[in-house]
Amino acid sequence: MYTLKEAREILRVCTKTIQRWDKQGKIKCIRTPGNRRLIPESEILRIIGKITPLSEEKEEIKTIKTKIEPKKEILPPESKIKVEKEKVELPVKTEETKKPAPPEAKIEPTKPKEMTRYAILDTLEPPGLAIRAAFGDLLSAASLLKKFTGKDLSTKARCPEAVANLFCQRMKSLGYITEKDGIFEMQIEVIK
Repeated sequence: MYTLKEAREILRVCTKTIQRWDKQGKIKCIRTPGNRRLIPESEILRIIGKITPLSEEKEEIKTIKTKIEPKKEILPPESKIKVEKEKVELPVKTEETKKPAPPEAKIEPTKPKEMTRYAILDTLEPPGLAIRAAFGDLLSAASLLKKFTGKDLSTKARCPEAVANLFCQRMKSLGYITEKDGIFEMQIEVIK
C-alpha cells in the first residue's frame, strides 16, 4: 500500500489528480479509519501500464495498436522471382552488381547511433504521460551510467523497478541497448 504522497511521486502527478481519479473511479483507493487514502501497489502498476488497464484505457490502446502497422518489405520489380510451372527465372545481374568492392576499401567500426531524447521517447511509445516522464528519467540515468542493471537504473532514476524493466525491454527490442548476463549497455548516444 502506498500513501497519497508516495503514489504521487511514483506516478509523477499532483495530489489533486489522484484525488480526482479516485472520485471518478479511475483508481481504486482504500480509506483508513482516519479517512486517508491508501493506494494498492496493483493500482500503481496498472496505471503505469504493467497490469491490464481500465476499460476506457483499453479502447485507447486498441486504437493505437490498430494504427501501428508492421513495415512491409517492398522489393523492386527487378528483384522479384517469377515462378511459372516449376520454372524459376532469376533477375539478370547488371555490370554494377558484378563488380566486387575495391580491396583498399576498409570497413570502419560503426559508431553508436545518435538520437534526440524526444525521438527515443517517441519510438518507445510509453502508454501515458506518467510513464513517458518516468522513461525520460530512466533515459537520462541510462545515458549517464552507460552499463547498468535494471535495479541500478531504477535506483538512479528513483523509479519503480517494474517501470525500469519495461523501459529496458522496450529499449532492447529497438536495439538501443544490449543485454549480457543481466547487464545492459547503451548502444546509442542521446543528443540535444
